[in-house]
Amino acid sequence: IGQIAFRNAQSTTTSTTTLTINKPTNLAVGDLMIANILQDGNDASNFVDAVGNGATWTLIAGTNLLTSGNDRWRSTILYKVATADDVAANTFSFDLDAQSDDGAGGILAFSGVAVTGGVSSTPFDVTPGSALTNIANDNSLTATAVNTVTSNAMIVMLGAAANDVTFSNWVASNPATLTEAIEQLLNVALDASVGAAYGTRTGTGSTNTA
Repeated sequence: IGQIAFRNAQSTTTSTTTLTINKPTNLAVGDLMIANILQDGNDASNFVDAVGNGATWTLIAGTNLLTSGNDRWRSTILYKVATADDVAANTFSFDLDAQSDDGAGGILAFSGVAVTGGVSSTPFDVTPGSALTNIANDNSLTATAVNTVTSNAMIVMLGAAANDVTFSNWVASNPATLTEAIEQLLNVALDASVGAAYGTRTGTGSTNTA
């Protein structure tokens, strides 16, 4: 396993209960894929998390992003290690809640990941327990600092918003800046957007607040 590198990212939207995302370009066996999915609806129903078709994606975190009257937004983060079947596929499909009206999502792929070399034999250097935190009604994304234990770990920041807003100025302390990989907006009755950025943390220790 060499240095972790960003492979590619793809994103899309849907107005059905199935979200189909193109395969990241040049995906290879053993690559780590991370999916960031947001679904919404106005039926006063609390959604279940999005599920990868075939149930081969593993849930990292899921939460209700916002509830406003009958309107709901549910955010889900999943991961998968690419197999030969994944490399041969053209798309990946995710089943949304039956009461969902719309969805937006994206997949990032990374090469060089020690996919069983992290905490609890996962691909992650530290437990991604800070996922989906600091949910607030404001114009910024703030992620809790991550304390890496392996040198040159890849830092991935994911964002979701219950509005069709753009993302910019992804920053931390180490790495100082993050490279945006996904910015997907959904402009419908209930707007939504998802974003993602990444960067290599030199050495080990805290990224400080991003």
